[in-house]
Amino acid sequence: MTRLKVGVIGCGAIAQIQHLPHLRELADEFTIGGLSDLSPQLLAAVGADYGVPPERRFTDYHELVESDIDAVIVCPSGSHAAPTIAAAEAGKSILVEKPMCTTVGEAEAMVAAAERAGVVLMVAYMKRHEPAYLSGVKSSSPTRPEATPLPGRTRGCVRRAHPAAGPDRVGHTARRGAASAGPVPGVGAPGCSARRTRSGPGAGAPR
Repeated sequence: MTRLKVGVIGCGAIAQIQHLPHLRELADEFTIGGLSDLSPQLLAAVGADYGVPPERRFTDYHELVESDIDAVIVCPSGSHAAPTIAAAEAGKSILVEKPMCTTVGEAEAMVAAAERAGVVLMVAYMKRHEPAYLSGVKSSSPTRPEATPLPGRTRGCVRRAHPAAGPDRVGHTARRGAASAGPVPGVGAPGCSARRTRSGPGAGAPR
């Protein structure tokens, strides 16, 4: 099987807790093709953790999307519009973390860029694919009289998709780059086992 080479823009908590571990766990289908982050210290630390060589670590995401990767996960802090559009224009399919962007105009520009390039653009709303969510949608179908929603009640939030699993929020120890004096308060993330994470210093550092 040919593995997809996936780049990751933004090496903060969500990349360390979810995306990078998943790419490594699914190594028969994916390979980590490169990393991009504003913090050189964070790039060095996370790159070493995941075996990404220095020549595939970029402080400028444009260099990553112009490399030989097949797809990119966009998960830096702030708006995700600019790196998503750059990735689409480079012909890469994109999984963009929520929030997709901060304005309707950005959303429309992102969709337009993907359509022009003929690439896949998907927002990481994973709950839509979880069994509990799908069951809830089915049980609240308007074709079932007994499932008629209450007046004004249009949406809900599923906190536990798999009741047999562990707690849905687990603490994580975060670090501010390789030169950090020590850990910062734990970061909560839904549905994850505890993993050590790092974060880059300064304005614009990824989450």
